[in-house]
Amino acid sequence: MVGVLTVLGILAYAVAGAYLLLAALALLGGARTLRAPSPSLSEGVSVLVPLHGSFVGMERCLESLLRQDHPCYELLFGTCDPEDPALAVLEEVSRRYPKTPVRVFVTPPPPVGTNPKVVNLEALEPHAQHNLVVLIDADIVLEAEHLRRVAAALHDPAIGLVTCPYGVEIPARANLWQKLAALYIGDWFYTSVLIGSLVAPKKHGFGATLALHRSTLAAAGGLGALRHVLADDHVLPERVRVLGLHTGILESGVKTVVNEATFRTLWAHEKRWLGTIRALDPWGYLGLPAGLTSVFLFLGIVLLGGGAVAWGGFLVLAAGRLVLHFLAWNRSRSGGLSAAVLLLPARDFLTLAEWLAALGARRLVWSGSPLTIDGRGQLEDNDP
Repeated sequence: MVGVLTVLGILAYAVAGAYLLLAALALLGGARTLRAPSPSLSEGVSVLVPLHGSFVGMERCLESLLRQDHPCYELLFGTCDPEDPALAVLEEVSRRYPKTPVRVFVTPPPPVGTNPKVVNLEALEPHAQHNLVVLIDADIVLEAEHLRRVAAALHDPAIGLVTCPYGVEIPARANLWQKLAALYIGDWFYTSVLIGSLVAPKKHGFGATLALHRSTLAAAGGLGALRHVLADDHVLPERVRVLGLHTGILESGVKTVVNEATFRTLWAHEKRWLGTIRALDPWGYLGLPAGLTSVFLFLGIVLLGGGAVAWGGFLVLAAGRLVLHFLAWNRSRSGGLSAAVLLLPARDFLTLAEWLAALGARRLVWSGSPLTIDGRGQLEDNDP
């Protein structure tokens, strides 16, 4: 008679195997993303970028914005702090690209319970000169033809918003926490995005790029309607879909820069991400651990008590996990980090710990500032 532990061990292997098959299907072309369009030059683009402090690698991110090959675009930067160190970095980089239109706006600090990023963007939008608006976070590295490809994707009248998932770019001499952060983004996050587009298409939005026409933005309630939400990049696509328009995922080779210098900053950053998902998509949140293959492999080998068959299954699934890693790393166009593949088990168990910690968390941290969210992902006054 098969014991309970044996059944649980087989079930753990089955969960890992099912996830690997689904992830492989998504990474090998089954995901419902937009086909890369031919770059378009037909309309001008206004790029709105919120600033909040400087970071290692910021110069490269800003330079990628300033060197876009689109013939008619402008950059509007916003900050709530006139002494923001990001302004000095922007000024230095802008000198190298004098022909790129750049404007900077400083807005008053937002009240408690208001999203400072959205306040920045809301202040910038009235100054935009073009009908096509692209919202981009400041920690993103773009390919030179990014804006032209985004504009081309919006030529389809059925598409109201285009968004882009992102891979990762890390420093040449990354520390342990930066490597773990990179694995979270370039491996687990990117794979989750493609799986999500396969099983729940047209549901995503990412701060790396949110592109839409101003008429669509206005019909969706404008940026002012997002002042009190934590995840504006989640809510805005939802509002666009309510209009009967599709949101499209365009894989455009964008990357984010990781700067988690300590365990504390890594934990706070990723716990905020997970806490946001939990508040906005609780059912999807409950399914996230299924992607932590190392955890299920560990459970399987322990519950099955070793043995040739148990170890055989373990090795086959572990090999599949390694293949999946390199598929995701290639698809997300993330660079380097080949040796960090050895950190995958540690990465999975750390994500599990963060997932458990975020289950009931209402107080999160964004760029060093405490935030309190309710059960719907709305920001609240964080005073005791």
